[in-house]
Amino acid sequence: MENPIYNRPNTFTVIPRVLAFIEKNDEILMIERSKKNAFAYKQLNGIGGHIEKGEDPLSAVRREVKEECGLEITEFSLNAVIFINVETEKGVCVFVFSARYPGGELRSSNEGGLIWVKKNDVINGNVVKDVPLLLDIIEESQNDGQVKYLQYTYTDKELTITRIV
Repeated sequence: MENPIYNRPNTFTVIPRVLAFIEKNDEILMIERSKKNAFAYKQLNGIGGHIEKGEDPLSAVRREVKEECGLEITEFSLNAVIFINVETEKGVCVFVFSARYPGGELRSSNEGGLIWVKKNDVINGNVVKDVPLLLDIIEESQNDGQVKYLQYTYTDKELTITRIV
C-alpha cells in the first residue's frame, strides 16, 4: 500500500541534494564535472550530490566532500536552502553549505577534476549559472548568521531565481 501522503494533489515532492563551497583565503574549491550525463557537464560548480536514504544534509555533505575531493571536513555552515521547480512532478531541494579548507591533499574522483578558483574570477569562469549569486548569498549569510531561502523555476530551459528571504 502506498503512503497516502504521496497521493495528495499538488504535493511538491523533491529530490534532496547538498552543495558545498570550500574556501581557502580568496579561493573557492570547484569541480569540473566529467560525466557526460551529469548536471553541469564540463562546468565548474561546488562539491555535492544527492542525499542518500537515511542521511541528513550534514552527513550527506560530509560524505560528498570526502568522496569527491578526499577531504574530511567536520564543520560546515548551512547558508542557503533552494527549492527548484522543474517541468516535471518532482523538484529539487538543495542545501548550500560553506566550509574552510582544513589543509591536506586533494584527491579528484571520477566525478571530475578539482580546481581552486579566485572568488573574483568566478563570474568570468565557466561556472554553473547561479554560482556567482550563491557565493554572494554565502557571504551575506556568513555576515548576518541567517540561512537564506531561494526558489528557482525552470521553464523552457530558462532559469528564474526568486529570493524568498
